[in-house]
Amino acid sequence: MSLSTVLFLFLAHLGVGIAFTLAFVSREAGVKFFRFNAGLAAILIAIALAFRYGALGPAVSSPSREDQIADLALACGEAALVLYWATVGRSLARIRPAIAAVAISAELVAIVLQALDVSSGQSLAVQTLTVASLVGFVSLGGIAVRNGILRLMVQRLGADAAVAGRDLSQDRASYAHCAESRSGRLSTAFARGAGAEFSRIHS
Repeated sequence: MSLSTVLFLFLAHLGVGIAFTLAFVSREAGVKFFRFNAGLAAILIAIALAFRYGALGPAVSSPSREDQIADLALACGEAALVLYWATVGRSLARIRPAIAAVAISAELVAIVLQALDVSSGQSLAVQTLTVASLVGFVSLGGIAVRNGILRLMVQRLGADAAVAGRDLSQDRASYAHCAESRSGRLSTAFARGAGAEFSRIHS
């Protein structure tokens, strides 16, 4: 197995794993999370396909039929993923779940076919275990990346909240100081006016 093939499999599986997480994260994560994850997965798969087709290294000389169908499915999933990334937070909100489903389904087909190609000629049990292990590896990789991104986002939100809290405290202190100063000026003016009135009456 050549280095370009290893890089293709690694990058493709990592990108597919990140794409899988789009279906298991609530919308409350925000537009930035989905846009970043979709964009990152699309970039990784694009680089993987570049290795596959020889743009960044020697291409596979004689791919099997399973490999050819897997590459076609991966390319279709990449196209759907790019479309999903381009529409997140912008347009096509109603059909965006369908776009994500097409991308994930096509990439899942690609992973299964790759596993079947690797285990070709083996027993059904070995092929089943190969498919399960490869899908599990891809899913765990995507979950690890997702958790890291979510942790960074939570830390960022916490820092922003802390800054906003400090700004609010400063605004409250400034408002209290202004109110106290105004109250003091009013009291002084009232005392002066009362004193002048008292002097006028008793003069």
